[in-house]
Amino acid sequence: MTLDSAARRYARALYSEFTREPRIGGDVDLVRESIDASRELSLSLKSPVVSREKKLAVLVTLFESRVHPVTMRFLRLVIRRKREDLLPAIVRAFHTLREQGEGVTTAHVQAAAPLQKSEAARLRAVLEERTGERVRIDVTCDPDLLGGLVIRMGDIVYDGSVRHHLARLGAHLGANA
Repeated sequence: MTLDSAARRYARALYSEFTREPRIGGDVDLVRESIDASRELSLSLKSPVVSREKKLAVLVTLFESRVHPVTMRFLRLVIRRKREDLLPAIVRAFHTLREQGEGVTTAHVQAAAPLQKSEAARLRAVLEERTGERVRIDVTCDPDLLGGLVIRMGDIVYDGSVRHHLARLGAHLGANA
């Protein structure tokens, strides 16, 4: 079993609990934010040098008084099954399941520069009209694009970057030479 499929399996189990106890969604957000905010936490979860007992003690200290008991049992299970290195991937997979359950599609947008709020709103409206779904936009900056956008939604990629257009122009000119 690949790591991604294992992470998705754990995420599905947690998502099934979320459907009965919505507070778990906020708990997962808290775990994600904590991992994203603390390089030490992220590295210690992945480290084979740090004992499972120490990892569990850290998670208990951080979350036991702040999360639903089901969430804490899940964290303990992940440690007990020696899958703590998958926790960031499990959290991402859970987030994807939650969005799918809410009818939201994420558009991963690469742009040469940050989008203005009005540009992001216009892009969201166009994508929602094109897909017929609610769209959440996740923008990352990639100065190598030079300009334009690359949008990934599931398996579909819209490449409107200047880099892509220049490559196509170069190929066209090379073919006609």
